[in-house]
Amino acid sequence: MWRGGDAPLRGAVDRADFPVLLTGPVTPGAGNPEVFSWVRQSCAPAVLRASYLVVSGPPEGPSLQTDFVFVDRRGRPLLFFVY
Repeated sequence: MWRGGDAPLRGAVDRADFPVLLTGPVTPGAGNPEVFSWVRQSCAPAVLRASYLVVSGPPEGPSLQTDFVFVDRRGRPLLFFVY
């Protein structure tokens, strides 16, 4: 569901308040620059390759954007975020 983008958003949150700006693998230059180096230093290369990034927030306010990193560690999904 992470990669397909078809996960339902539940609750009273309006998607317009938190637009998705970027989705894809955790790579240099995607999202907050610290995210790639943090995952690369904290996880094995295979875990880095299996990780997925979602950046959400106002396009005109990079300081208000949030990077969500979905990490698959031995079949256990973990979610980290950098604000």
